[in-house]
Amino acid sequence: MTNPTNPEPTLAATPSTGYSNQQEENRRVIAAYRYRNAGEHWDAIADFVRATVVQLAYLPTRVVRSYLTSLSKLALWAYLHGMPLQDPADILTPSVLFRFDKEELSKHTPAARRNERTRLRNLIGRIGDDDPTYPRKPPQRDIRPSLWYYSPDEQVAFVSSTNTRNTERQRNNMRVFLGLGFGAGLTAKEINDARVGDITQIAGHTVVRVHGKHPRTVPVRADWAGLLIRGLGNRDPDDVAIDGYRESRKADSLAYYLHRDAPNEPHPHASGMRATWIIEHLMRGLRPDVLAGLAGVSVDGLVAYMPRMPDYDLDDYLDQIVGGDA
Repeated sequence: MTNPTNPEPTLAATPSTGYSNQQEENRRVIAAYRYRNAGEHWDAIADFVRATVVQLAYLPTRVVRSYLTSLSKLALWAYLHGMPLQDPADILTPSVLFRFDKEELSKHTPAARRNERTRLRNLIGRIGDDDPTYPRKPPQRDIRPSLWYYSPDEQVAFVSSTNTRNTERQRNNMRVFLGLGFGAGLTAKEINDARVGDITQIAGHTVVRVHGKHPRTVPVRADWAGLLIRGLGNRDPDDVAIDGYRESRKADSLAYYLHRDAPNEPHPHASGMRATWIIEHLMRGLRPDVLAGLAGVSVDGLVAYMPRMPDYDLDDYLDQIVGGDA
């Protein structure tokens, strides 16, 4: 199933040289298309829009329709600003898109703006003038805000907040939530699915047996193990580790209900606790391949957490870099 937020599915950039009933149908769609918001100006931009999009008649009909709408918006804006509409390269350029985005798309919701911009960028890449010399910001990796490193002071505040819950059950649930997140780096779904019997002792250490898509055994950090064990109490091994609050298809609902118990208290995201656990292990020098195995990700998957690591002073690592005998 195609992601509805993706304005265009992944398709080969090279058009098919064959001819199909779909292309014939798309040509009829293009010929009959009219952008209602253009009003009396439609006749001035219609030929340009149709002649441009017909080059993409080999694409699925729904994609063709989306291109018709996006290009019509750009063409109408360009026409009202006195720009020529003789050739696709007249307006399908990065510089024009940059101006259109600032002046017009900025009025849209963030999601609509992003989708329109993506479609127009695709048009530029397919049939426009994708000028490689046009200045633009260097690409940046999109890091989710929730992949945040919680400072030691924030972690202390989270632990202190466990005592503000109204009942012992609520307090224990929060203790387990923090213990599995900060102590073992589990994902929201893994925390949601964990059972009391999955937390056990091996060689004097507390460990969590993780089931599901990435089964593994994760030793719990000693500074969080006590809080986790206290939260579990003496319940049956088959009980879920965090009592109640279950929506099997929405693991994040667990954190929502825990937060609802004390809405005025600081509350961490599961992904933020996991990020902190990963970052702190990296700062301690744990081998990336070992950490990746414990986290249930590839070594490449750890790269997403690197921008969240605190600043460092190179002098602190000189001995490690040059070696003890240097």
